[in-house]
Amino acid sequence: MERSIGAVFRKSLVMGCAYRLFRAGSSLCCAWLISQLFQRAVAADFGAVARLAGLLCAAVAIGSFGCLGLTKKNERVCAVERQDFRTLQQQRILSFRLSAASSGEMETRLNEDGGVIADHYQKILPDAVEGVTMIVGSVLLMCRTNPWISVILLGCSLLQMVPTIVYQKWAKRIYESIADHEEEEWDWLAQGVEGLRTLKLYNREQWYIGRYREIGRMCVTTGGQAEFTGGIENIIFEGIHAFLSYGAYFLLGVFLFRGALTAGQAPGMIVLSGYLFSNVNALFNLSIQSAVFRTAKERLTCRPAPAAVEAKGALLEVCDVSKAFKEKTVLSRLSFAIEPGQRIRVQGPNGSGKSTLLRLITGVLSPDNGEIRRQAEIAWSMQEEPELLLTGDALLAAVRSTGCLDEDTFRQHCRGFRIPEALFAQPVGSWSMGERKKLFLALALAKKAELLILDEPTNHIDTDARGYLKDQLAQYPGAMLVCTHDPYLDIPWDRVVDLKGGERI
Repeated sequence: MERSIGAVFRKSLVMGCAYRLFRAGSSLCCAWLISQLFQRAVAADFGAVARLAGLLCAAVAIGSFGCLGLTKKNERVCAVERQDFRTLQQQRILSFRLSAASSGEMETRLNEDGGVIADHYQKILPDAVEGVTMIVGSVLLMCRTNPWISVILLGCSLLQMVPTIVYQKWAKRIYESIADHEEEEWDWLAQGVEGLRTLKLYNREQWYIGRYREIGRMCVTTGGQAEFTGGIENIIFEGIHAFLSYGAYFLLGVFLFRGALTAGQAPGMIVLSGYLFSNVNALFNLSIQSAVFRTAKERLTCRPAPAAVEAKGALLEVCDVSKAFKEKTVLSRLSFAIEPGQRIRVQGPNGSGKSTLLRLITGVLSPDNGEIRRQAEIAWSMQEEPELLLTGDALLAAVRSTGCLDEDTFRQHCRGFRIPEALFAQPVGSWSMGERKKLFLALALAKKAELLILDEPTNHIDTDARGYLKDQLAQYPGAMLVCTHDPYLDIPWDRVVDLKGGERI
């Protein structure tokens, strides 16, 4: 069973809280020792002063070394669980339970939203635990001196939370706006770089740069609004904090003047009141961050894992499948089935949904509506092959480990496609587009499968390779679904599926 987000960060949350509780305990212990030391000094009990000074030095030393050790351990735990969380998110994306339809969306899901979630569990919540501990501890220690003063100072400190009530309604809107603009910027940059050669052919580099500048300015504007709003909030918070802090000193002076406090009690009360006011900041951060955290968590909400549905009799059934990308409907209520041994050709104009259909069948995408039932082992080669950093030998070893590859047949196809043996020692990304295409065609043809799916298989390959592919498809023993616009692949087809506007003709 997959772990929940909270379960991923359980250890770092516990470790962070333990570290901060230790730090809070050390601070409160030192504050109490300081208050006792001043009281004994005023009473001229120098023997007690010496003992308390020794205890204070020991407490500072223990607290410092303990905090140092816990900090290092906490950092290690946090780093490991952040990576575990990124792995979990990648698993959800690959299983289509988490939306990441573009590189920009994936970037914000893994980094922006993921960072907010991780900070909430590893920093904001532990800081709030420390803040509450310090506030409660300071009030209790002050109550030993004068309960009324402690209640008054607690009430004053909580007034610092007033601005957050106003700011919370803006936090969610600002975060969503920033995330949307960052997604668009990342997508435009990635798509622009990928299509830069085409842009140069049409002398459109400046158009691309101009559009990227506009998107960047929107990001800057949104970020500036967030900074301005946050800055105003911090100014208000700091203003109230300063006013109340100095007001607290004034109140303590009044109580001292009126005899409610002694000269020996005043220094300890000043230290504790400082702790009280400074730790309200942790509650302030928790209040602000909670709105952003809820938004990020909603953006990372997973849909249920798609259930595997077996086809009844047919190798594959496409049942009322629809797919849209934002406002554009690519496929609409498409249905057909593939029987064992059938050869089906999919054709249609560009944008009619051919490649999307094949990606839905292979599981690269998930349908918005309808279902795809399959009981056959599938082999496929997509239209655009990935530029992998793996060498050909490393890729082959990874595929071989699955046990689904007929290696003798694969070597035969490599010779038929005339793929040089020396290429396998080089990263696949350094191969030409035609060489990559032939490699993945050879892998698909050599896989032990009942259904072969190919998307524009003759793209980027030379005439000899096209001839070899045509011969292999003509004698392929299993069923096949081939998306192609190439009339050269005129092998006998059992059926032709025509797509136009995302619908079957």
